[in-house]
Amino acid sequence: MCWPATQPLGLWHLEAYAGVWLFTTNDSFYGGQKRKQDPLTSLQAHVSYTFRQRLWLAANATWYRGGSTSLDGVPKADLQENTRLGLTLSLPVGARQSLKLTWNDGASTRIGGDFTTWGVAWQLLWFD
Repeated sequence: MCWPATQPLGLWHLEAYAGVWLFTTNDSFYGGQKRKQDPLTSLQAHVSYTFRQRLWLAANATWYRGGSTSLDGVPKADLQENTRLGLTLSLPVGARQSLKLTWNDGASTRIGGDFTTWGVAWQLLWFD
């Protein structure tokens, strides 16, 4: 589930999201164990600036916490509480295409999710 909020301010665009992941019990986990996982909550914020049509830069931050698990009622020490930061640059290519460059990094990692990603995407606009 996700609850978004967005606010355009001229060439700036602000977005915020709150979300929660809910997990069901896995009664057939490895070795016949019963695995439960607590909800995982997250908050995200994005700010972008549009220089001109299809040329924009965005920064984002994500915080999430929760997701502790237990096996057959025995709690595991795996509470997640992590923060990630990222950037996206969209560059227009011709009249109907754009190139997106992305970077994302774990700013603070307690458990899991400590990695850096770089991405390149080609986007084609089908309709105006």
